[in-house]
Amino acid sequence: MLADNANLEIGEDVRGMTIARAARYVGVSEDTIYRLRDRGKLTIRKIMGRNIILRDDLDRILGVSSANDQAEV
Repeated sequence: MLADNANLEIGEDVRGMTIARAARYVGVSEDTIYRLRDRGKLTIRKIMGRNIILRDDLDRILGVSSANDQAEV
């Protein structure tokens, strides 16, 4: 269901992204992003009137360790 995200260049400083960009990052459709939200696996936040997904949330779904997780070790 979730594709390899290595083909999408996203800087380390990117913390949040739109639904469309999150879908490309994960390698799924926007509908799948909404399904993940509906199943409680992903949180979509409203920030300044835009739907935003945090990169850390997407990395958690992908099983990728974030820099924040590594810093806590």
